[in-house]
Formats: sequence, C-alpha cells, structure tokens
Amino acid sequence: MRDVSSQPSKESRLAAGVPRRLYTFHVAIDGIEPTIWRRLAVPGNQSLQQLHLLLQLAFGWKTYHLYQFTIRGKHYALPDPDSPEADTLSSKAYSLDSFELNQGERFAYLYDFGDDWAHRVTVEGVIPIAPGMRFPLLLGGARACPPEDVGGANGYQQYLAALKSPTTKAGRDALDWNGPFDSENWDPRKVLRVFAPPSPLRRRKR
Repeated sequence: MRDVSSQPSKESRLAAGVPRRLYTFHVAIDGIEPTIWRRLAVPGNQSLQQLHLLLQLAFGWKTYHLYQFTIRGKHYALPDPDSPEADTLSSKAYSLDSFELNQGERFAYLYDFGDDWAHRVTVEGVIPIAPGMRFPLLLGGARACPPEDVGGANGYQQYLAALKSPTTKAGRDALDWNGPFDSENWDPRKVLRVFAPPSPLRRRKR
C-alpha cells in the first residue's frame, strides 16, 4: 500500500461543501476466496465517516462495531473522548477531495476490531463532477456479506463449512444461530434505495 506522509491542510479538509471529483472505488474483503467485493462511485465532498456508512450499506454490514481507515500511513476513525489517541484523526473532519486521491491508489478500511474485517479499497477512477451527475452510485458487486460476529475470515470459513453439513451438530448450530444463508447470493436491490440508480446496474464477477 502506498505510504505517503502528507496530510490534508485544514483549509482543504474543511472545504467539503461542493464536490470537485467523483471517485470510483473497488472494495474487497481480504482473506476470503472467492472474493466478496463492491464497486461504488462517491462524490469527493463525502467525509470518511460518510464513506464508512456507504460501505456498510453496500456490503450489508450493520454498523454494530468501530472502524478505521488507514490512508497514506495515517489512521482515521470516530474520536473516542474516553481514550483519545494522538495518532488517530477524526474521520468526520476529512473529505475525500481533501486527499486528492489518485487513480490506482489504495487504502485500507478496517471494520470490527474483534473480527478484524480488513477491506482493500482501490481507487479505480477519478473524474471531475459534471452537471446532472447522480451519486452516490452502486455499480456492482459479488457475493453476500458475512454475518456480523461470525468470527472474522476464519470463523466465516468454518461457518460455511458447517452449513454444508446441516445434519451435524455444527450444521444445526449454524442454522439455529443465523438461519439459512447463501454466500453467493447478493441482492443489490436491498440497498439501491440509498444509492442513485445506475444505468445499467453492472454485476460482474471479479
């Protein structure tokens, strides 16, 4: 991952009212094969906190847990007044435009410090905002989001293995815990009400 020590200036990070660019992100969960991924386009005036919420919706997470972005070697998260950390910056204070992200650049999104769901975010495109553009856009994706609190990537693999043997104790326990689950079934219609309707919706395997 690119590690650059530069940090947005106060002026650039606060000037987030009007988006200057539209960013296309490909986001994949690390540690799982076949890959669970989403592609979305987000305007540059969105803060990292807002990007977190869009990622939660796009994947199907439930916002139960804390998160952290790591961009160019710096950490961004919601400030915790009970345990402030000098090396963690507020995710509410920085817009995407403030970083002036480049095509091909990558950064990390970590969700749930217990299960440690690491997401790899790749900037696939950066274009100027044009009149009439609709955003944010959900452009594609594949496979269902793992259940919350399943135990991270390893726990998820064990959970899927148990579901393949529904007559065993492990299989019955998995069904009792979360009900039927199809890891290949991702239905974007459940979240499109939050995103602007793309034309057409692309569902490509990757």
